Amino acid sequence: MSVEYQAANVRPPMSDNTNPSSVALYNVTSSSQATAVPATVLDAQGRVVPWAAKFVTVTALSGNVWFFFSKDSAAVVDDTQAGTTNGNNTKTVGKKLTPGQSIPVRLPYAADNEKIYFVRKNASGDATGTAELWLSSD
Repeated sequence: MSVEYQAANVRPPMSDNTNPSSVALYNVTSSSQATAVPATVLDAQGRVVPWAAKFVTVTALSGNVWFFFSKDSAAVVDDTQAGTTNGNNTKTVGKKLTPGQSIPVRLPYAADNEKIYFVRKNASGDATGTAELWLSSD
């Protein structure tokens, strides 16, 4: 998908003042948490839009946030993992965002009965923080 196509399909944060908006806020604590992302949201034309396989922008509003997405509700992210000569990519290594940092990512594809979980944790020693997911593409 070209950058031009992506830019043409970036959607603003949306709310019809009745249904959930296209922005979700999550608390981030010193314990790993896995929470299902919303399955759908209404777009500007009132159509139901799935979150799966769409671009979302993840922002660390406060605290250092380690995260990844998973289809496993028991997944955990571990902020104490260390780099290795051969590259440490165990099942608990996540991406780190510092306060104010954002990253656009595409959510995994999911079947109708599957959920996608936002797995997150603060860096050890950080106070409780907040992470934002914004459904940023059509």
